[in-house]
Amino acid sequence: QIDRTFATRRKNACGALKVLAAKKEKRLKICWTSGVLSAISSVLQDVQVVIQDEQNRLANIEARNRVVSVLLDLSLNEKNRLLIVSTPGLLESIAQTILHDDGEGRQGCCTVLLYLSKTVETKSAIAKNAGLMDAITKVIEVPTWIDPQQPQIPDVCKGNFDTDTIDTHSTHDDMSCTSSEHSRSLDYSDCDDMGEDSGGVERVQEREKRFTFSLSYETFVDTSEPMEIDYDLDPNQFLHGARLMIFASLLCLVKSKETVTFIARQDVIVETLLKVSLQFSSPSHVRALAILAHLTRHPQNCHPLVFENVSFIPLLQEVASDSPDAEGRRYALCALQNLSVDTACRAAVAHTPNMIKCLMNRLKQTSKEEMIAAIATLQNLADDPANLILFTTVKNCIASIIELARSDDNGTKETELASFLAKNTLATLSHWFRRIATIGLEKIASESGSRAPHILHNAVLRPTTYEGWS
Repeated sequence: QIDRTFATRRKNACGALKVLAAKKEKRLKICWTSGVLSAISSVLQDVQVVIQDEQNRLANIEARNRVVSVLLDLSLNEKNRLLIVSTPGLLESIAQTILHDDGEGRQGCCTVLLYLSKTVETKSAIAKNAGLMDAITKVIEVPTWIDPQQPQIPDVCKGNFDTDTIDTHSTHDDMSCTSSEHSRSLDYSDCDDMGEDSGGVERVQEREKRFTFSLSYETFVDTSEPMEIDYDLDPNQFLHGARLMIFASLLCLVKSKETVTFIARQDVIVETLLKVSLQFSSPSHVRALAILAHLTRHPQNCHPLVFENVSFIPLLQEVASDSPDAEGRRYALCALQNLSVDTACRAAVAHTPNMIKCLMNRLKQTSKEEMIAAIATLQNLADDPANLILFTTVKNCIASIIELARSDDNGTKETELASFLAKNTLATLSHWFRRIATIGLEKIASESGSRAPHILHNAVLRPTTYEGWS
């Protein structure tokens, strides 16, 4: 338990440290002073302490906000960042603050992570910290909500059904932990209050989402599913600021060849990013897709992304087809382009329902970047003879590729690269058609004892990637 005297003194000490850290020339000395970072970690660890006295609670929050501001100022100096991530328990304390502080402290810690993620030497320590990855996943996850006016579930049935609900955010004290060089203001619309009503299980209310209870079979059937809430509906402005910092931090991490493999194997992060990428009305939709596209740049990530996340390719196909944002569609197509380079993933990409049709549609009335990514994906898929039948069954697929290949002759504005890739695709398809015909002639000749036809040499195609690493 934190008493009033200790809470007040610590708050004042954190305030003095904040004033000193605001001066740029003193940040290096403060950070490298023995005990400073450990003291910051101890203040952050008290985020879970339950304090009954209201004044003590407010003093503890203010101390935490001030110490987060200190840490933010210290992280602005690149020479301090390696020491910050190397301090025992400090990253874990930041993770706890992100999890349990829904105010300025969380947004400040997420901003600290952004600055730490910009330094090459610190990226690996951040990506390998499992607790920190779980904490930032909780910040960017898509919230869900279950109808509060549903009938109450009997205790005997609670073991078989998930009845968790998302609570609305409470109001926050206006305690500033913003760095002296880092201020931000965000405006968000308020959401309607969600009331709660408890009805009996024997009298099922006439609602679109309802519960039914059968006494004769002594079973409880849940006909209601958690409903996703508008991603940007939450009135807590600090949550939206924290999300923005987390997306920026993840983007810095996945652009590093050394850390991208660790993040790609964090199933919770990948699943969360996939759900966010479906929020077409939110700006975070494009941010999540950009991170997913960079995950596919490393060849070692393609197989686990495809076969450990069954919804990965279908979701990219849905985004490439239905997203109203051109940038979002481009990132989805670039991810598909990289996945189609991996020979083990080509069948999964090509045989996804409506995949070839989606790529064909992106060749028309689209941006230059989307067109190049789409035709490059088709070129990579054409290199596998098992996908040949898919090109022939989709109406106007070959015709669309021919039209793009001839675009440099009819005066249209398609790039020479797109035209070249289209010609390469047609050449590869024609090779497989001739190869199939040659094999048939060889078999007929061997059976009849006649001279075998000219043997066709195997074509070698170099796949085209989107900023892929070797």
